[in-house]
Formats: sequence, C-alpha cells, structure tokens
Amino acid sequence: MGHRRRRRHRLATAPGPNVKHQVRPERQASAGTRQRHQRSPCLDLPFGIKRRLWRRWWGSGRGVRPPAGPRPDAHSAAWHHVLVPMTPSLSPRLLDRLEHDGYLVFDGCSMRDSHNLALSLGAVSTSWELLTPKSKLASRRNSLSGVHGYDQFPWHSDGAVGRNPPDYIVLWSEQATVVEPTEILNLRCEPSLSQIIPLLARTVLLAKSPGRYGRYLPALLREGEATRIRWDERSCPPVWSGTASKVSELIASADPTGQIDWRPGRCAVIDNRTTLHRRPSIRNRSRRLHRLYISRRSS
Repeated sequence: MGHRRRRRHRLATAPGPNVKHQVRPERQASAGTRQRHQRSPCLDLPFGIKRRLWRRWWGSGRGVRPPAGPRPDAHSAAWHHVLVPMTPSLSPRLLDRLEHDGYLVFDGCSMRDSHNLALSLGAVSTSWELLTPKSKLASRRNSLSGVHGYDQFPWHSDGAVGRNPPDYIVLWSEQATVVEPTEILNLRCEPSLSQIIPLLARTVLLAKSPGRYGRYLPALLREGEATRIRWDERSCPPVWSGTASKVSELIASADPTGQIDWRPGRCAVIDNRTTLHRRPSIRNRSRRLHRLYISRRSS
C-alpha cells in the first residue's frame, strides 16, 4: 500500500472530534504498563519539601545516615531513627544524677540499647563514630590525635569550636581489650573547683575553624538557670587577659572527679555542658569506642 493510500486509510478510520481516542488492541498492554509505571508524584515536589521528607524518613538532625560500625539487626532502632518508637525515658532520679555527677554508666548494653538511650535524651545529631587511637602522622593535623598522638589528651569539651556544641555524648564500648579509662572533670558541682566558674565567665575564646575566619565565643554561657562550658585550648585558645592564664593553669592541674572504666557492653552518657573529659596515654592500641552526639530537646 502506497503512502497516499495509507494516509487516506488513517483519515477514514480516525475518530471524530467528540470521540475519545481509541487505543488499538495491540497497544493496550503497553498502555497499561505505562500507567502502572508512571512517574511518582513525589518526584515533582520542590527540592525543599523532598529534603524535609527525606530527613523525616531517615531521622532527625542534619545529614543523619545509617550508623557506621557493627551493623545491628534489620529491625533495630539504630537503623530506623524516628520510625521505631523504642525510646524509653530516663527516670527523674537518673536525670538528677546525670546533672549532679556529669555522667552516667550503664552495663550490658548493645548498640541498639545505646542508641535508644541516646534518643531518650534528645535528637541524635550524628551517626555512630568509631574512636580508635591514632598516631600524629595518621591523624588530621588540627585534631587531638594529630596534636597529642598516643599521649594524654588535655581536658576538653567536644564541639567547643561550633556555635551549638552537643549537649550530651554517648560512648559505647565494643571490645573487652579497653584498659585506658575516660576521666571526667565536673567543674560545676565540685567545691574545690568553684573558683573556676567565675573566671570562665570573664574568659573569651578565639574559635579557629580550618579554612574559616576566627570568631570570639564565651567560655561560659548562661542558658536560663543552666550553664554551658566550652573549653578546648587546641581549637579555642583563650584570648589574652588577666584570667586566661590562670584558668588554663587551674584546669590543667585539676584532678578528675570521676572515671569511666570500660568493659564490653558498657555505655556512658557524659554531660558536655558542665563537664570536661580526657583520656590518659594509650598503651593498648586496640581501644575501640563508639560515639554519638545528642542535642537536647527544647521544652
């Protein structure tokens, strides 16, 4: 059949203006397949809404990803941050003890239990981070390991260089070969260290982030009736003043007010707002701890 006859045949069999388009029988199956696999309506949403839905699905906080390290079971809350309501709340007695001592210790905990405990305190702002001893050459130059290596760490609080440091730190011990403890220094509730708090209130730190300009931050910040202490002479050295050198000497010479002896399955919660912590020099280089940062829920 020539092209003129084919064209006349199409015009003769075409539906009228008030007749719906007829699908030929041989194309009905393919049309149904296209209808089943049509484009998802979620793909046409604005980018901001898609990002909000993604965060709500995977968890709260910016950039939350499934935690690294030993993978728990498939239905663990460590992999489903918000979807699994398995977050028991700490009793008021334990919360008071955490505020007074600056830390809590729980034994016989798995990674899932530790993650549930973290969720009961607030929003998990990071995924599980593995902490292992490193030499100066194998570490970042501006990190604690890059400065001190296997030697003793100084007293410090985590995230001191940031505008919003974490409120709590959750540490979980994986192996039984850990011998070096984590030492705690509670500046607020120790009577012998009460003179440090007024000095910190008059101390200003110069926060120096890699690749950014420095900014000035207070060493002690009042948050209503609570206080927040930030201290890390490596990344936030105190600005020269009459109190800077004295505060540095008092903190460096302070003895620990508590100690966390690690054993397999032990989980510890450290109040990063009122306490400083450090580890002694490393003898056993197979030390393995997992860490989470927690931001307190606003009331």
